[in-house]
Amino acid sequence: MNKPYDGSIDYHCHILPTVDHGCSNTDMCREQLEMAKRAGVTTVISTSHFYPQNDRVEEFLEKREIGLRVAKTIAKEKGIVLVPCAETLWCPGIEKMEGLDSLIAKEEGFNHLLLEFPFVEFDTDKAMKTLKAVHEKYGCEIILAHVERYNPSQILEFDMDYITYQINARSFHKLSRKLKVNKYLKSGKKIVCGSDIHGLDNTYKYF
Repeated sequence: MNKPYDGSIDYHCHILPTVDHGCSNTDMCREQLEMAKRAGVTTVISTSHFYPQNDRVEEFLEKREIGLRVAKTIAKEKGIVLVPCAETLWCPGIEKMEGLDSLIAKEEGFNHLLLEFPFVEFDTDKAMKTLKAVHEKYGCEIILAHVERYNPSQILEFDMDYITYQINARSFHKLSRKLKVNKYLKSGKKIVCGSDIHGLDNTYKYF
């Protein structure tokens, strides 16, 4: 299979110890990064969950910084570049949230915000206005997380040139996701890949 994405970059992973439910301790972080290394990944963008309705940016950043110090040390030992970001849950008006710019990936030439839509019906028009406002305010690209989990007809409406679609690696090989993935591949949009690793699942084997 010719990959429609750069398999050396993991745009979506949960590998910061104790920052969210994706990585419970330092040993797990080390094992996750070792799996990434074996898969040929050279850059991981850490995307711990950020829920605007539950979290305060300041508290999230303090916790993230502790996890980053540990994970960056391990990543460096393994020859992997680690870039801090977040998996931010979309909500109406999020562009007005103080500190949103701190959740944007800004290191190593990246400049994007990873946004996750809720798994319930959401207002496409409101979402589109929000994405436009975020882009205009911060000048960043917006990556929509694991788009294969949603209705492609709705997601494909977000066809602005600053929008990128992120698909989880295992979904390229999963029959139940094949039709959705193909729709996104045929859209002409930029596609990036993420492991969305939580714990020690085997997602990196799909890279």
